[in-house]
Amino acid sequence: MLARIAQTVNRDALRSLRLNFVNPGGEVLTPLMRQQIQDGFSAPVFETYGSIEFYLLAWECPTTGEYHSCDDGLIIEVLRDGAPAGEGERGELVGTDLHSFAMPLIRYQLGDVVTKGSQTCRCGQPFSTIRSIQGRMIDYFVLPGNRVVHPYELGVRKISWIREFQVTQERLEFIVMKVVPFHAPSTQEMAALVQPVMALLGSDVQFQVVLVDTIPREANGKFRVYRSHIRSAYDAFAWPDQKMVPPVANDDC
Repeated sequence: MLARIAQTVNRDALRSLRLNFVNPGGEVLTPLMRQQIQDGFSAPVFETYGSIEFYLLAWECPTTGEYHSCDDGLIIEVLRDGAPAGEGERGELVGTDLHSFAMPLIRYQLGDVVTKGSQTCRCGQPFSTIRSIQGRMIDYFVLPGNRVVHPYELGVRKISWIREFQVTQERLEFIVMKVVPFHAPSTQEMAALVQPVMALLGSDVQFQVVLVDTIPREANGKFRVYRSHIRSAYDAFAWPDQKMVPPVANDDC
């Protein structure tokens, strides 16, 4: 959203805000998006990484560009095929919250794919690091007439009979929603889902709901809730397992 604002809102107006920095969150930040935000707002970007389950997991180091893990409140593991990933390897993030006494989360599989960083950050801070984050990828839907819709506008996340879902834009005028239901929906329940979405998308877009038993994951293990095969900011970017970081001065050298 911030990258889109940086491209569409008057740049002088954004720069007049005189921001010290910009802190994006909630969705994956690609290098292109980071550059667009920095250019548009004329301010550096420092990212934080959080979740509903763990709140803050890590924050970006201004020296190395890696992410300091919140080791004083969490145990973060990066697992690759069930085994600990090595430095520079991707894997699934598994977390244990050390302060959730009322609702302990022990080795909770968050579902995000990350790249493991160094055991101690080279900036000198006593935190292990995450090198890069490849989670929570959300595509905009580009519709006929160059209309653009953010998937959250569909409002399908609050439907009580849906256990799990995935919305995919197969073609410019065709969107499919796969649903794993808690129970077979009634005619009224299905209409309550479909009619508001169709009103939003318009008569020139076909919206289809398909009931399924399971929804397969991506090849990297990530679950993409919203995906567009028309235009995606993520598919064109090859995520690196290694991230170039500036050297840190060492008095011993």
